[in-house]
Amino acid sequence: MISHTALSPVIIANKRVWDESASPYMIVVVRLNEKKPNWSVNILMMFIGKVVESAVLVLFAIMFLGYSIFIYPFEKINTKVNPTVKQKQIKYAPQL
Repeated sequence: MISHTALSPVIIANKRVWDESASPYMIVVVRLNEKKPNWSVNILMMFIGKVVESAVLVLFAIMFLGYSIFIYPFEKINTKVNPTVKQKQIKYAPQL
């Protein structure tokens, strides 16, 4: 049994109490019913988070690349060939 009237501190369950049998320079740490951290779960969660982050970045990169290679050139050709666009270009061209 631990006495609370002693001189040296002892930490039990993260609370400081005094123990007369301990030396003045000795601190004993006792943790009751403490669960050990599960490092494998933490590492797995970090890994899944990084994989999802990378997948989102790759998805947006592929979408941007696909638009710039396959869609934009056809839009540009369409604006050059379209007769209404040519009429508007002539109509709104700056007068020199």
